[in-house]
Amino acid sequence: MRLDKTQRRFLAGAVLGLAFFLIEAGVVEILLAMDDACRLQVSRLRLPTDPFAVCMAEWKWYLLRAISRGILWDGSPLASWLIMGGFYGLVGGLSAQFFRRRGIVVFLLAQAAVVAFLAGLGYVRQFVG
Repeated sequence: MRLDKTQRRFLAGAVLGLAFFLIEAGVVEILLAMDDACRLQVSRLRLPTDPFAVCMAEWKWYLLRAISRGILWDGSPLASWLIMGGFYGLVGGLSAQFFRRRGIVVFLLAQAAVVAFLAGLGYVRQFVG
């Protein structure tokens, strides 16, 4: 099976977008696990302290959850990684195909916009229903 130039460009962008997401999600999951350990230690103290004041700030927690889990905040990490990996692969492939040399910059800007949007949704979600 031979791929033409546009298909190869799309495939390369999709693989790079997926790799970027998987590395990013892995690092974020490590940071979230460290925050969970901090919250567990704070909960064992006798003094009533706010875990967001001692451990990771609330906005950082929502931002990291949006980076790693995307749309499925409370769902299975594996399902959310598959969905978000496919999404970032598609965005990477499309940005490589349509923007060629500027595709990396477009992909990073799109990724930042998606993360900001999902972090905002995650924060607002606690106030709605």
